Amino acid sequence: MKLREEFEVAQPVADVWAFLDRPEAVAGCVPGVEQLSVLTPDDIDVRVKQSVGPMNATFAASVRITDREPERRMAFTAVGKSVRGAAGNVRAEVVVGLRASATGTVVDVGPEADGQLVLS
Repeated sequence: MKLREEFEVAQPVADVWAFLDRPEAVAGCVPGVEQLSVLTPDDIDVRVKQSVGPMNATFAASVRITDREPERRMAFTAVGKSVRGAAGNVRAEVVVGLRASATGTVVDVGPEADGQLVLS
């Protein structure tokens, strides 16, 4: 499954980048995050509860930031497994891109190249 989202934030790119570089702040905007542990600036453990239709699952995942281009893009991988509910594993390679707009910053979140979210 490939997921892509684009939205605009009424803040300058520098402010959006500073926000993205703080995992605790970002986690507060992601539905279902139950726990977050920042191990190093590039390694984060997270526990997330998600629902798809009638199925519910809680995943424990390790997130690794693989690339940072300040005020332009951040890439990360997430690998995890279900710890409650529906059985399965998750693997994602994601890039968050930033670009200035007339009213703030356009944020583009999507798979890295041919990367994708895999539930198995």
